[in-house]
Amino acid sequence: MRSFRISRIKKVVVTDEVFVRRPLESIKNEEATAESQKCVTLILRFKPEDLYRVFDDYDEESITRNADGTYDVTITFPEDEWVYGYIMSFGCFVEVIEPQYVRDIIRDRMKKAFELYQE
Repeated sequence: MRSFRISRIKKVVVTDEVFVRRPLESIKNEEATAESQKCVTLILRFKPEDLYRVFDDYDEESITRNADGTYDVTITFPEDEWVYGYIMSFGCFVEVIEPQYVRDIIRDRMKKAFELYQE
């Protein structure tokens, strides 16, 4: 499954090109392939310092404000290397709450990154 972000569109140009709809069967085959990919439901806790990304990236229904000012986001992604890199892109502003095994993966990768900067 691929996700396309509207925010990545930098220059919109109107053309005479016409969209040709693919046959429905072709789309169903792609959906079946995407559904067979293992997905993971994450609970991520964000610090207020990175709040702009939370509201840029997630629907309000998936965001819960906590009493301490942090925000929890519950989201499901295909589980692959991309999702680990995505989580790490938030640096010290995010904590994986669940699932524990993803928390462990991120912790181990953060330790390795930290070790690169040891003198």
